Amino acid sequence: MLLTNDDTSDALLTFLGDKAKLLTRCLFAVFEQDAKGNLRHACRVIDHLLRCYLDDVYDVLGSDAATVQRYMGAMLPYLEHAPVAELFLTLVCKPHSAAVMRFYASTPPKKWAFFRALAEWKVLLVLADHVCSVEYGETHTIGAADVFVELLDRLAADDNGQLLLQPAAYCPELLEGLIRAAVEPEDSKAKTPQRTVGQRTAAIKCVFRLLQKSTLEKVQGPPTSPYQSFGATIVNLVPNQLGPLREKIFGLVEQHLGELLRYLILKYVSQQNIEMPDEESGKPLPEGAVRHTAYVVKVPFTELRLTLVEALVEIVTHNPRLMSEHFDANVWRVLVTWFFEYSHNNLYHASFYQLVFIALRTDNQQALEVLVKKLKLVTLLVEHYRADGDTTSNKGYILQICNAIRLQAASQSPEAFLRNFLQSHTTWRGFEQELRDHTNLLCVNGLGFTVPQAIRPGFQKDSWQMLNEEHSGIDHGSEFARSLGFVDDVAWPEEDVGDGNKKRKKKKKGKRNPNHHNSNGMDEADSTDDEFTSKPEDAAAAALIAAEEAELAANGSISNKSSAANGASTPKKKKKTKKKQNKK
Repeated sequence: MLLTNDDTSDALLTFLGDKAKLLTRCLFAVFEQDAKGNLRHACRVIDHLLRCYLDDVYDVLGSDAATVQRYMGAMLPYLEHAPVAELFLTLVCKPHSAAVMRFYASTPPKKWAFFRALAEWKVLLVLADHVCSVEYGETHTIGAADVFVELLDRLAADDNGQLLLQPAAYCPELLEGLIRAAVEPEDSKAKTPQRTVGQRTAAIKCVFRLLQKSTLEKVQGPPTSPYQSFGATIVNLVPNQLGPLREKIFGLVEQHLGELLRYLILKYVSQQNIEMPDEESGKPLPEGAVRHTAYVVKVPFTELRLTLVEALVEIVTHNPRLMSEHFDANVWRVLVTWFFEYSHNNLYHASFYQLVFIALRTDNQQALEVLVKKLKLVTLLVEHYRADGDTTSNKGYILQICNAIRLQAASQSPEAFLRNFLQSHTTWRGFEQELRDHTNLLCVNGLGFTVPQAIRPGFQKDSWQMLNEEHSGIDHGSEFARSLGFVDDVAWPEEDVGDGNKKRKKKKKGKRNPNHHNSNGMDEADSTDDEFTSKPEDAAAAALIAAEEAELAANGSISNKSSAANGASTPKKKKKTKKKQNKK
């Protein structure tokens, strides 16, 4: 009561400061197995001790690894309780909140001594063991996983956090245990209890968070000021303490990539054996079936499956060469089938698009042959788009994948595999113009109104300018192409080859008939060249001049002398041409 009271006198605070170490030893007895105290009340009191006397608490808990294990290890069996989990996190790293910035203050030597004791205890490995263990129930496993993930976020922004993150890279049993707990095949004959879906999900969530967090160069750190308004909030970005361990972490996970993919295929095969009755038969649906608004699926698209696919995206993004080694036809068949079977799951659609985009951008011919030849991805995309129309939920990602295929093929040489395949694909050639029209229809800035855009580096000096045709289209160099990931790509110049062939044909035709010259042929040649050399601005100017001359002629402003001169000039040219022919 004295600690939790807001109006505490100075004398009482001095007394509590002198007895802070004794209070810490007494209060932590509530976590013993035979204790009968209230966990919520005890955590509340200990939290107030941490706010004002953190150094004294560190002196009691962090003298060595054995002491840390005795005090903080007693809290681990109760991590499914929110007050205990929050207190455990606060002991290691204070929360990143501007409201508590003035509290939880400690001196660097005390904090370093406490972190050194935690590092000797390998707190991250201990938490991972609680996530992987089957001794506890599903609720405890999920609570331990939440603490593991939150601790990663806080340690990544802490100056001393790398000391406690070392086991993630240098203790292979940490990641091996988490991956095994997530994708270990089920054995009905085993005497040990089987892991539930929730326990597997908790384990793969820890793996995915380790991969995702380590890819960032900077992370959000603690606030710099206790006073922040909504409009003037400044995010404090600090170096990621997990970044230096990135290569080690990905190297350990890549060793188990085959296990992750095998589990994905096994679950898919087992789910395909489920029979779905027809609607007209009147038979009941399978036990795990889920009825959506427009269709029914055999089994739900679980969080375990989604997190596993997201982890695969992180692995392949870091090392695209693994796609050709591990992503065979069986893996791609599972991924493609789920894209069309679960047309409502846009989270999975985003991950599937990233995998296809990596296969396109790396120009992995082996993966592309499996996708477009063996699995007929292009045909499936077009057929589902035309069959479902506006009623399908994955229509946007179908258009996005098709546009990525179109832009990637346009940037390749004529001898590339993807470009040759699409040129000989009848369905694609019939759909390409429809794709362009629909994409142009959707890529309208400002609901059809002309909207000024902010200045870009290298543009004019004005602070506002309009989008020109080059940046408002859907081809290379446009904002749309950049949004898909095609930043520095350019289209392969096909028109230059076609123009060269036309010019060579004209030269040959002139050599065959050297004595036959007429003004009509010259006019046709000039008009043909103008089609390739004239610009829209020149054509518009010529049309404007022609309109002005027509208006003047209608008003009688043009004199007859000029018309006579123009008429007399033509016969003179013809006479000169005849004289030259006679001389020859």
